[in-house]
Amino acid sequence: MKKERRDYILSQLEKNSLIKVSDLQKELGVTEMTIRRDLTQLEEEGLLIRVLGGAQKIPSVPSLNQSTLLSLEHEERRKLNREKKEMIGKKAAELIKDNEVIFVSAGSTNEFIAQYLTAKNVKVITNCLYIFFLFNNLPNTETILIGGKYNSFIHSFLGTMTFEGIKNINFTKAFVGTNAVSNNKLYASNEEEGLLHKTILDNSIEKYILCDTTKFNTAAFFNFYDCNQLTAIITDDDTFENINEYQELCHLM
Repeated sequence: MKKERRDYILSQLEKNSLIKVSDLQKELGVTEMTIRRDLTQLEEEGLLIRVLGGAQKIPSVPSLNQSTLLSLEHEERRKLNREKKEMIGKKAAELIKDNEVIFVSAGSTNEFIAQYLTAKNVKVITNCLYIFFLFNNLPNTETILIGGKYNSFIHSFLGTMTFEGIKNINFTKAFVGTNAVSNNKLYASNEEEGLLHKTILDNSIEKYILCDTTKFNTAAFFNFYDCNQLTAIITDDDTFENINEYQELCHLM
């Protein structure tokens, strides 16, 4: 890679946080293939993260190298109901077949899918930095990170750019988390995340929600989907109030 191109790409990334292949191609007067090759090389050097259609500046989160990525706060959330979350993640991983295109949303439960995935040639799409690193370490997977406005609390990208990056992608299966399940409704903590999850589920042939039983019969801010539109809710083996009502609405795994 020529030093002039390298310096220009990194300077644009510093200014804009997100850069597009199409813009760089026009500005530098080279082919898309050349730009993609440059971005791949810079990603291998740890200077950026490749995303659909371009590259994203690496967010300044604690201990970003892959071996120590999980922050203490995140690790504490991961430990909460760990056995239940691991069981749910294992169930989800067993549903994934060779050559599928899947979406995996943010969530400490969803992270366990990577641990138990055995299918080959799986294309994994996510907007979550943690999920990206976990799947990107696996053999026989292609991992795509959808960029946008970074939300440091859930370590995910949201907003208009994220929505635009996802709205035209079709998935074989989607594995999405939820903050709450009440009656026939699924809830997210904010509108941006809820609308994104709705689009992802609408674009997926099979639609799965992952949550432990502590999320049932509670509510959160934004209703984004109805249970009876799902393929299944993947949960743990505990019983809970109104379980029969939910089993009539959708399949519980």
